[in-house]
Amino acid sequence: MKKLFFQILLLVSLFFASLSGAQAQQDAQFSQYMFNQQYLNPAVVGLDTNYIHTGLIFRQQWLGYKATFDDGGAPSSTVLSINAPIKRAKSGIGLHLVYDVIGPVTNTEIQLSYAYHIPIKNGRFSIGLRAGMYNQSTDFSKFRPVDRDDPLLSNAGRINQFVPDFSLGVYLSKPTYFVGASMNHLSQSEISYATSFTFASLKQSLNVVGGYNWAINENITIMPSALVRFLPSDISNTLSYEATILGNYETKARNNIYFGFGFRDLAPTNDLIFLLGINNLLKDNSLSIGYAFDYVLNGSTAKAPTSHEFRLGYRLPAPKRYERNIIRTPRFRF
Repeated sequence: MKKLFFQILLLVSLFFASLSGAQAQQDAQFSQYMFNQQYLNPAVVGLDTNYIHTGLIFRQQWLGYKATFDDGGAPSSTVLSINAPIKRAKSGIGLHLVYDVIGPVTNTEIQLSYAYHIPIKNGRFSIGLRAGMYNQSTDFSKFRPVDRDDPLLSNAGRINQFVPDFSLGVYLSKPTYFVGASMNHLSQSEISYATSFTFASLKQSLNVVGGYNWAINENITIMPSALVRFLPSDISNTLSYEATILGNYETKARNNIYFGFGFRDLAPTNDLIFLLGINNLLKDNSLSIGYAFDYVLNGSTAKAPTSHEFRLGYRLPAPKRYERNIIRTPRFRF
């Protein structure tokens, strides 16, 4: 069954890639993707039927980078998410917000996800849909045109445009492993700022993610995972991947301390990633924190070599399914 599913997933991935022409919008990247899968795939929302999960990740890329002129600055990305199960309908719902700043361009997203979970042997197969709005804002005052009469740069201030955005995903989860694929930006909306020119477009993107839980003993677990993304061909590569391995130690207080390392290949740059964090903090095991440090191994001449990423998660019990009490009387029975 496991072998058959992976074969089907590979065929689906290749099919989606052929539809998208192996091109995609380069969305914000996060090194702690294994704790941020709602951002990648709508099919994961509501998988945990016992809790409502919230999360916040902030990433400061290329810390200390300074633009050649003006204040272009280094990219920074923030994602805020919440998802909850709908037990009666065997499904889940989630909402996430993204704020991504790259020099004069700011991308903002608000996305609503819904997933339906199908029970299978020792696991669940999930199908998810996502719909939302994508906003791109550009500050034209930060550009330096060669031709000051260029109509593309006639705007002196900041303008923005909202466009619709849709995604589709599938996900298989079992106690020892997970694997999923998602296609984002299905509508391929274009940013024109009410002109006849296309400033940017949301190309279809494909994400494939998977991971495995290998229990060494009662306290130690090894968790390898990988993320493959099809990226735009106009940034010199149509494919990027990152692989991570985490070691998790469960203390007597049931706190889970993890640490590990990863590698990202996004030609022409390669990054080495170090991760550290702890889950199940507080008396009710509701809080989790994490940190990731990226170091650019090559291709860092045009950027600073280090990036930093902070994660905060909190969970609270999901509402219990209401069951009507049976009231018996000598005359009536309800």
